[in-house]
Amino acid sequence: MKDKTYLFHLFFLLFSPPLLAQNSFDVKHIKGTMEKATFWQLENPKNKDYDWTNGAFYAGIFAAYETTRNEAIFQALLDMGQRVDWRPGLRLTHADDHAICQTYIDVARVLEERGENTWRIMNHTRVVLEDFIEFEYAQRERRDSITW
Repeated sequence: MKDKTYLFHLFFLLFSPPLLAQNSFDVKHIKGTMEKATFWQLENPKNKDYDWTNGAFYAGIFAAYETTRNEAIFQALLDMGQRVDWRPGLRLTHADDHAICQTYIDVARVLEERGENTWRIMNHTRVVLEDFIEFEYAQRERRDSITW
C-alpha cells in the first residue's frame, strides 16, 4: 500500500504542474470560460424576471460583456430589458425591486456611447425613482417606509 501511495505522489508531482498551469492565466482562456459560464447561466435561469437576484445576476452578465465585448452577451442584456419593458419591480418602496436598474443604466451608457437613444431604457427608471423620492418625502415621518 505504501508503494502505491508513493507512486501516486510521484506521478502527481511530475505531471500535475503542467496540467494545472495549462491556460490558467491565458486571457483568451479566461474570456472563453467567462463566455461559456455566461451563456450557460442565461440558458438556465432560476428566477422570475423581477426577483431581486436578477439585479446581481445581470450586473455580473454586464461585467462579462465589459470584459469580453461579446455582442451576444450584450444582446442578451437588451433582450432581458425588452422582455420586462425596462421596468424595475412593482414594489415602489422595496429596494430589491430597484436593483435591476443598475443594469439598465449600464446598458444605456453603452448605447449612449454608440450614439443611440436611451430614453426608452431610462424613462421607467427615472419615473420610478422620482415617484420614490416624492413618496419618501411625503412619508418622511414614517421610518419604515422602505423595505428589503
